[in-house]
Amino acid sequence: MNAPASRSGWIKWLLLALLVIAIALGVARALGKRKAQNEAATAAAVAAQKAPVYELPQQDVATDEVLELAQSVGVSGSLRALQTAAIKARVAGEVQGITKREGDSVKAGEVVARIDSTEAQARVRQAEQQAKSALAQVAIARRAQDNNQSLVQQGFISATALETSTNNLAAAEANHQAAVAALDIARKALGDTTLRAPLSGQVSARLAQNGERVGVDARILEVVDLSGFELEAALAPVDAARVAVGQKAQ
Repeated sequence: MNAPASRSGWIKWLLLALLVIAIALGVARALGKRKAQNEAATAAAVAAQKAPVYELPQQDVATDEVLELAQSVGVSGSLRALQTAAIKARVAGEVQGITKREGDSVKAGEVVARIDSTEAQARVRQAEQQAKSALAQVAIARRAQDNNQSLVQQGFISATALETSTNNLAAAEANHQAAVAALDIARKALGDTTLRAPLSGQVSARLAQNGERVGVDARILEVVDLSGFELEAALAPVDAARVAVGQKAQ
């Protein structure tokens, strides 16, 4: 009777010990799990405070460079020089002395052609003689005026005769002035027989030949100044927005 009772008591103590051990193991496991969670949270907080580091393979690595990006706008239009000049004949006559051809350079004021000046020189001589003749008539009329004034004072002629001589003197002076003006016109016409380049540049066209007779305002040569050009072109609205003042063109 004592043996079974002692055996039953031993089993109770064994079960109680096992229960205590199980409880201890559960508590230990729970504490370990909480500690692991705390360590993981701490590690995550530390990692969050550090900058992430990424490693890339060599084939995925490239060096950055600063490059200039250019956009071009294609335009089509007419290119022309800023300064051009047409050398025309100011008097009619035979063209002489043209030595310049297309592509030859000229300087401003350089003689590039002449118009036969034979007639112009004759007109100058004629105008000079007419001016001299008119001046002589003025001298004669002035002497007559002076003599008539003396005769009127002496009572030999009437005042009407003096008035006539005064009118003759005025007419003679007017004729002389007209002759001088005609001489100026003739001299200018003689000067117009020499054609000079109005600007420096190159001959772009030769429109007359030596020995050819031309009329007034006939084109002899055309000169273009190659130091400056302008381009006149039409742009689409979308391209016009990309063009700015001062932008370079090639």
